[in-house]
Amino acid sequence: MSTEPQSPDGAPASPRQRALIMGTVILASAMYSGDLSLVAIAIPHMQGAFSATPDEISWVATAFVLGSAGMIVTTGWLAARIGAKRLFLISIASFATLSILAAQATTLQEEILLRLGMGAVGAPIQPLCQMIVMNAYPREQHGRALARWSLGIMVSPIIMLPASGFVIDMFGWSGVFYMTLPFGALAFLGAIAFVPKAQPEPNRNLDWLGLALLIAMFALLQFVLSRGARLDWFDSGLVVGALAIAAVCAYVLVLHVATARAPLVPPELFRNRNFSFGLAATFVFGATNMTIIILLPLLQRNQLGYPVEFVGIIMAVRMMGSMLGQYVVAVLISRVDPRHLIAAATLCAGASTWIMAGWSLDVAPLQILLPIVLHGISGGATWVCLNSLTASTLDARLRPHGIPIYFLTFNVGFSFGVAATLTYWSNSTQANYARLGEYVNLFNRSLPAPLAGAGKGGVDPATTAQIAGEITRQASMIAYNNTFVVITIASLLVIPLAYLLKDPGWRRRG
Repeated sequence: MSTEPQSPDGAPASPRQRALIMGTVILASAMYSGDLSLVAIAIPHMQGAFSATPDEISWVATAFVLGSAGMIVTTGWLAARIGAKRLFLISIASFATLSILAAQATTLQEEILLRLGMGAVGAPIQPLCQMIVMNAYPREQHGRALARWSLGIMVSPIIMLPASGFVIDMFGWSGVFYMTLPFGALAFLGAIAFVPKAQPEPNRNLDWLGLALLIAMFALLQFVLSRGARLDWFDSGLVVGALAIAAVCAYVLVLHVATARAPLVPPELFRNRNFSFGLAATFVFGATNMTIIILLPLLQRNQLGYPVEFVGIIMAVRMMGSMLGQYVVAVLISRVDPRHLIAAATLCAGASTWIMAGWSLDVAPLQILLPIVLHGISGGATWVCLNSLTASTLDARLRPHGIPIYFLTFNVGFSFGVAATLTYWSNSTQANYARLGEYVNLFNRSLPAPLAGAGKGGVDPATTAQIAGEITRQASMIAYNNTFVVITIASLLVIPLAYLLKDPGWRRRG
């Protein structure tokens, strides 16, 4: 097999080479995306092991995204300096190594630091996978090729999620970090054998100032979102100061990109209509759709009391729905306007989270399957369509810059969504607890006598603790309901953004 790179204009490789390349990038992406899904299942157990609050344990997920934010925009530069194939191999090997170390962490701070490192070294994997796929297929086949790639990625979570509960029961939360290693090993070998080499450009420079401004801006915003509630938001000088510095960083970054000779992000990227509006839609999608992956395991374990094995099965069912959505899109994307597909999928997502907003503590396991499957279908369909529409109109020379920015936007949306929803959930829980607690007093005759304080001895401490525990459960469940309502409303913003994109007209050429 030839190891010559594909031509920059996307000249097609042979069918056999395409199949081998596709298999390799699917394995690499499966390792990366499988890690996110499995860690979401393990988070409730990590919360207990590290004695962390919900907003503290959320840093296990958000640190991963922050790590990727700093590195993902350097993918194009690194690929040029050392070669895309070499960077691909280094990222896979480093990600697997840090995954092993993360499994052995003994403190929350250590785990967060290792997750930060995993996000940094794994950041190039997804953009490189997409660039490799797009370079292997002609432009008119990009939509279907990316759909097949996304469809293949779903196989690993579907296989691993049901098994994750048993792994956690047998080996603890650390066991999930070892589950993706076989995919990484096969991807590493496949990359050595099948991914074409490309000529490096050792003289390519990196905009270090732009990179520093970007990292500082996102880190400060993440700090505000995750700690703002504890610090009373704008009553805290620390929060106000962090926001002010983030705003200054954003302003200087925009000026720098517009005036620098070789900026971190080429300004011509944002002159591309599909790319600009696609980023906005992708941010909203990451902030609303992907947040469910973190919320559902916490709800099912902490409020509904489901065993971890069952939680894994439920999340695997969601992945199967996502796989179905991607398969449907792979068939329809060359026949139907992708913007219509995004609108239909977004309405499906809104319907599913609206149903979740009506759940109670007595919801039956079978009742939660339908909205979860619907949510998976919508997520898979929206991801493929947005991915294809945003990147398809970029010139080959801009892909190394544009595709990492696309994944950065998605990851940052996911990170902000997790921080914002968990903050909203926490505040809503406290408000609901105070409101419900007002009705539990000695003068409320609608309560049973022991609870109302009747009798010579009043209410004993055990009863008081039982009442407080039940109020907390009910307040938390109401907070989840409120959070799902907010997610429903926010997710609908994807629809108008989608119709601002241009129709690529694949159905006229496919």
